[in-house]
Amino acid sequence: MPPLCQGPCQQEIMDLMVYDGTPRSAADLATELRREPRTIRNALSALTEQGLLRETGERTETNGRIWMVTPAGRKGARDSARKTS
Repeated sequence: MPPLCQGPCQQEIMDLMVYDGTPRSAADLATELRREPRTIRNALSALTEQGLLRETGERTETNGRIWMVTPAGRKGARDSARKTS
């Protein structure tokens, strides 16, 4: 089975969002993970295409989109954690 998501940035996003469970914007993630905003946006797009994240439909005060983990993303994270423990 392929890894839950490709690349360290995508994995960091999934680890943070699955563990915490709080929807976040790209700007929030860039600050928390100390990554370039463009890198975060690219990772969010890839994770959305994989069905692991989705947009909430809500916007930040600066009109940024907000993402949350999908049930598939949570299930994949649990399965991945079981294999590594």
